[in-house]
Amino acid sequence: MQLPQSEELRLRTLRSYNILDTLKEEEYEEVTYLAGMICGCPISLISFIDKERQWFKSHRGIDDSETPLDVSFCVHALGSPDKGLIVQDARVDPRFSENPMVTGEAGIVFYAGFPLISENGVALGSLCVVDKKPQTLSQEQLTALKMLSRQVMQLMESRKKTYEMQILQHALEKRNKELEQFAMVVASDIRSPLVNIAAAHTMLKESLDLGRPVNAQLLGISARAASRINRLVQGILGYYKNEDDLQKKEQIELHQFFNGVQELIPTSVQINWVYHFPPEATIRANQTALEQIFFNLIDNAVRYGDKEITTIDLHFAEMEGSYQFKVSDNGIGIPRDKVNTIFDLFTTIASKDRFGVKNHGIGLPTVKKLIDVLGGKITVESVVNKGTVFTFTIPK
Repeated sequence: MQLPQSEELRLRTLRSYNILDTLKEEEYEEVTYLAGMICGCPISLISFIDKERQWFKSHRGIDDSETPLDVSFCVHALGSPDKGLIVQDARVDPRFSENPMVTGEAGIVFYAGFPLISENGVALGSLCVVDKKPQTLSQEQLTALKMLSRQVMQLMESRKKTYEMQILQHALEKRNKELEQFAMVVASDIRSPLVNIAAAHTMLKESLDLGRPVNAQLLGISARAASRINRLVQGILGYYKNEDDLQKKEQIELHQFFNGVQELIPTSVQINWVYHFPPEATIRANQTALEQIFFNLIDNAVRYGDKEITTIDLHFAEMEGSYQFKVSDNGIGIPRDKVNTIFDLFTTIASKDRFGVKNHGIGLPTVKKLIDVLGGKITVESVVNKGTVFTFTIPK
């Protein structure tokens, strides 16, 4: 029998659902159970018409999971999307009276089925009920059967969208991994010549006559450019740091640790450092991650401060099961409508810092990512023109 729709389109649409030869699923089993109960039939099926076979996603009342197309009743149902196919007694119906499923051991007499129609109007199969004796279904039973056929397609569409999302997610994860590897390679490749530039800058500074304004100006320009590139490279490397490496913990003496962080902040701005924890305070954590976190928080506070003296308040408290840190500054603050976006990659509050250097929007996203990897949380409170407080916790 020739199918009522373009076979190529129909088969392509059917295969797009990736449903053929899948295992039983409870949702489809429930539909055939309800169909059989409502219609009072011992056999209920969800069938899909493949190229050379009829395959059953759910088959109650029979053992076969598929049959040849030439004995299929459901093929005939595909051309009747509204009325479906109702065969009260196949033994006297000229379309089916010689069908082996009627004359043979299966002994099919009654059939009622509605096609499964895709979103683009293609018939893929049917939901049907079958009996070995004549039946007459009420209009209510037929309506319920048709509604259940639509439920099957809703399950199918949901299943398809989930599958497509999984494929997309896999592709995005693969793409992100490639970008991560690319960023790491580029940052590492830049890092080596940057060291050479810094060494050459030091040698020039020692050999040039800094009394000449032009020499001092050129050295200043090169120093700021190198510093800007270094900050960008460090940000990229920090953002894409290997997560497994960040799980390694070591003993950290906080006063000594923060003294080291101070040395990482290259600035001509006067900074008032205030420690709010005892000299003997010690924790176990990943030092590399903490250095990157505090460097970015403090570097931001200094570069986007507007006071002659930038005050950095560092608070520490040991909680049950976690460590809590607070970093407070007296800077320009963050507008309320910007607070929720500061941890988004490449998002900036101001285009340039107090030195006129462009912001790349990597620092705070790196902070958030590192804290997430460590299993912690970070919050921010800010008042414009007064300052900002970052509070974060990490597990012990």
